[in-house]
Amino acid sequence: MFRMYVMAHKKVEQKYPSNYYILELNSANHKEHYGDFLDNDGANISSKNPNYCELTGLYWIWKNDHDSDIVGTCHYRRLFTNNRFSKKISSFLNEQQVVEDLRKYDLIAPKLYKTKITCYEHLLVSCKEKDVIALRDTIKELYPDYLSAYDSVMNSKKSYLLNMMVMNKSLFDEYASFIFDILTNLENKVDLTGYTTNEARIFGFLSERLLTVFVKKKELKVKEYRVNNLEVSLVKKVIGKFTAVFKKH
Repeated sequence: MFRMYVMAHKKVEQKYPSNYYILELNSANHKEHYGDFLDNDGANISSKNPNYCELTGLYWIWKNDHDSDIVGTCHYRRLFTNNRFSKKISSFLNEQQVVEDLRKYDLIAPKLYKTKITCYEHLLVSCKEKDVIALRDTIKELYPDYLSAYDSVMNSKKSYLLNMMVMNKSLFDEYASFIFDILTNLENKVDLTGYTTNEARIFGFLSERLLTVFVKKKELKVKEYRVNNLEVSLVKKVIGKFTAVFKKH
């Protein structure tokens, strides 16, 4: 069985393909609920959502979905797509595609995000350097065999972002165990006193690079898809595409 979990922190009217289920985030702090699943049911870290962002959803899937063979994560406004200019349900990743892709690949992820600066420098836009250093120290302590892959990713200009992925549940569980072992340990080393609301989302930001580290270390084969942001209009997408083309010339 395949489930695509749509991470949502608010009620949405958007229709999704079959096998897509809304996973309500930060539900521990909501009075009214709207999700097919709540991230505060069962084993959970829902109350940590201000610091962990969509990771409270990943944690819930890891600990509570014992039925699915394949699981995926996307956002209420960002979905894997075959046509970034279409908002039709038929354009989004479906179960048949997922099953076929995972016969050839280990996981599905967004297209590699490329920056003009290194991943390390890009991370500093959202995070304090002391915390990024603490992340490396934690990986060195807990997963020393991953350190080379981590350094390689941080010195590169490409990574998989958004915490969006699709994979067999067994691999997902392995990945979740990896990131939450690191982040739980890191949480004891980081003092968030005085952080802005955005800075306090530290564990969500830091975790985004860990998928690329996991992929690199395990030499996994990745099927990449574009991501459609449903909150960006078609006009802006067209303008953005032409702007990108002109910048190359």
